[in-house]
Amino acid sequence: MGEIVNLGRVRKQKARAVAAETAAARRVQFGRTKGEVAAEKAAKARVERVLDGALLAGRSGSADPGQSAPAELLPPPPTPEEEGA
Repeated sequence: MGEIVNLGRVRKQKARAVAAETAAARRVQFGRTKGEVAAEKAAKARVERVLDGALLAGRSGSADPGQSAPAELLPPPPTPEEEGA
C-alpha cells in the first residue's frame, strides 16, 4: 500500500514554497539600498543627458515636439504686404 498523506499539510507546504519563491524574486527586484537606488537614478540621468546632447537642433522628429528651432533657422516673419496678398 501507499503512504498515507495529509493533503492539508501538502497543500500548505506547496503554498509556502511558492511564497518563498515569490519573496526571493521581490527581494531581488525591490530590496536595494538607498545608495543603489541613487546610483541607478544618476546613471539614468547621465545617459539621458548624453543622448539629449547628441540631438541635432532644428531637426524634425526631435525628442521634444514643443521645442522650436533656433531663431537663425526660422524663416523671417511675413511683411504686411505679404499678409494682405
